[in-house]
Amino acid sequence: MATRNGTLTVQPDSEEKIAPQPKGVMVRRKKEDLATTPALQAQAVAIAELELSFDPDVRLAMIQRLVQARSEIEILATHEQKLAKAIEIGKLAAAEIARDEGIQQARAEYAIKAKKYKESQQKQFVDIELPKLIASCDFLPTNELKSTVEAFAARMDIKLKWEESDEGLQCFVA
Repeated sequence: MATRNGTLTVQPDSEEKIAPQPKGVMVRRKKEDLATTPALQAQAVAIAELELSFDPDVRLAMIQRLVQARSEIEILATHEQKLAKAIEIGKLAAAEIARDEGIQQARAEYAIKAKKYKESQQKQFVDIELPKLIASCDFLPTNELKSTVEAFAARMDIKLKWEESDEGLQCFVA
């Protein structure tokens, strides 16, 4: 060892030799792999400890078991990934089908609602507005009366039928 003044206090024995240390296996990996796969890092540490602790046959058997376990884990992970993918595809397909069915139901409900509204408007026109319209156009000549009333009725998709009788010109809904 060196002292503060630069001299050695312990002299090495010339007979004593330093025994070489057994070389360990060094595995180089990218920094990304170590950061993203802590299980692989733990496995590498376990393998390194095995090499120091056990005889070659036991080490080989343990390493083979670790490799087999890793391959089993990879198979399970792949299987889980496939299942998750299939489930997600199923969810998306079901959502798309439900959306299409919902659109069709909404359109059908709207069509029923529009039909009921149109029928109520037609009924109101026939019951209330048509008699008032005919009465207000009574001073017009017959052809103009017919064309005016039919123009209003056509807007409501109502067909009219005209008949001459003893009481005069009569209008019927066809």
